[in-house]
Amino acid sequence: NYGQLLIGNGSGGFSSSFSFGVGSNAWSVCYADFNTDSKPDLATANQASSNISILLNSPPPNVIAYATNTVVCIGTSVTLTSSGAFSYQWSGGVTNGVSFIPSSTNTYTVTGTDFNGCKNTDTMTIIVNPLPNITANSTATIVCSGTSVILTGSGALTYTWTGGITNGLAFTPSSTQTYSVTGTDSNACKKTASVIISVNPAPPVPDICMVTVDSLSLNNIIIWDKTLYAMTDTFLVYRDTANNAYGLIGKVSHDSLSLFVDTVRTLYAANGDPTASSWRYKIALVDSCGTTSTKSP
Repeated sequence: NYGQLLIGNGSGGFSSSFSFGVGSNAWSVCYADFNTDSKPDLATANQASSNISILLNSPPPNVIAYATNTVVCIGTSVTLTSSGAFSYQWSGGVTNGVSFIPSSTNTYTVTGTDFNGCKNTDTMTIIVNPLPNITANSTATIVCSGTSVILTGSGALTYTWTGGITNGLAFTPSSTQTYSVTGTDSNACKKTASVIISVNPAPPVPDICMVTVDSLSLNNIIIWDKTLYAMTDTFLVYRDTANNAYGLIGKVSHDSLSLFVDTVRTLYAANGDPTASSWRYKIALVDSCGTTSTKSP
């Protein structure tokens, strides 16, 4: 046996109803505050079962909303939960107790329903802060071996670099490497940027392509392929002056033709005249860092 209570909508009609148990052949109904909680309760007189059924006016559940974090950085997950009821329904498509990633600052409302079907709500505001715009900076991105650089970050409050680098302090990179910086702003939000520092390696040992003579056989001509040595600034030409003692006889810019005509006759005791003797030559290169390579074969 059930009775049915219709809930008024405040404008003379009804918005919802729910059933409650009564005795057999409920005959009449009245209301009064039976449990002295200042809220009207209902009583029914049950003719066939010779008893009375009382429906107490239950208070709404005390619904409380919780969040693992109320201030987060964008991309961080949050879990919303609630207590005080039997079941919970969150706004914004959020599931109670299941983590999600909020995309912007928003207020979420939870509706809790107790065993009596009574409902109450609570709200929780999640503030979502943007990530800082981090930039990785270097005093130079291409350096010579042994040259120091300074790495600095911008766009945040504090900075942490990989490789044990301290922000704003000079260090000497030993090889080409990518360095990453993580910047943290005042909201504890973090973002990472990186910069590549290229370290010029030791210059390669060049090779002579040919040693020949000019059309009149008066001067030796030394020829090499400069395209093999892209970082070269200058080529150095040496001649064997005596007993494998090679003396510098000329310099050729990388921008010039990669040949040298040996007209040097008075720099050393040995004069390099191809009509007088055979002569051996070597070349070396000076790279853009000013480092001189080993002499060629």
